[in-house]
Amino acid sequence: EPASVFRTGAGLGLFVAEDRFDCKYSIKCIASGLKSPTVADQAKLKRLGRYLKEVPVIVWYYDYQSKQDFLTAFSDSDWQSDVQTRRSTSAGLEMYGSHPVDTLSGSQETVSLSTAEAEMKATTRVVAGAIQTREVHKAFELACDILAKTDSSAGRAMLQRRGGGKVKHLE
Repeated sequence: EPASVFRTGAGLGLFVAEDRFDCKYSIKCIASGLKSPTVADQAKLKRLGRYLKEVPVIVWYYDYQSKQDFLTAFSDSDWQSDVQTRRSTSAGLEMYGSHPVDTLSGSQETVSLSTAEAEMKATTRVVAGAIQTREVHKAFELACDILAKTDSSAGRAMLQRRGGGKVKHLE
């Protein structure tokens, strides 16, 4: 049955996504079709398979670096990237010095009514992951502060104010 084959391939993609930062967004898009896969979803999976066949290995070099003061969390969002559900996509990268530690790409739970709201949600999600990573670093006596970076001045302004302010319709 084609749906079963698709789900198997998507499951393998989800397994690979933990080690392949370059595929996370593609696999997120493929996984959104797990419930009832379409021909378009199968085409996305085939395209990913061709890419992984062409680029089978990604090598990350972690050169020696001294203890770092900051865990830097970069965030971005793609406002209403899913045409059908109108949900935005959050993306993030955590860096310890020059070393990538973790990445994320995922759909936001609710529909964002503005780009600022989508950016705020993305930054919040990435910083929450960075807090978890920082706690793991503490266990290895690598305590550090978190430095959050975003490209959205409106999202940053929403995060820096106390209370709702002039924001309307925030979910």
